[in-house]
Amino acid sequence: MTERQIGLYIITHVVSPNAVVLKLLPSFKIDAPINVSRLRPYKPPTIPGQQITPQAPVEVEGEEEYIVEEILDSHLRRNKLEFLVKWEGYTNENNSWEPEDNCRNVRNAIATFYRKYPQAPR
Repeated sequence: MTERQIGLYIITHVVSPNAVVLKLLPSFKIDAPINVSRLRPYKPPTIPGQQITPQAPVEVEGEEEYIVEEILDSHLRRNKLEFLVKWEGYTNENNSWEPEDNCRNVRNAIATFYRKYPQAPR
């Protein structure tokens, strides 16, 4: 499996020189320390016009959520549907594969995607 780089996350607690706790999206369902070997320092965009400061999440039903700009692709992983999401205000390096359950609030973006790509996995 290929490791993917996602997000800009705040270190909330340093557990040891080798482990930290990050402020993650609730959908990650991870609150365990993360080994620092899995982290990369932030590098600002080098292309003029790219947004340097990511857009803040919005609060929906008491939980933080990020705004979906577009659904780019879909695939089945272990017989479960996932969507490749382009996040509003973020560069393409922050696109991420999200399970269908995490995409309930973006039905319009999903419908637009399927109109463009009717043969994509459903």
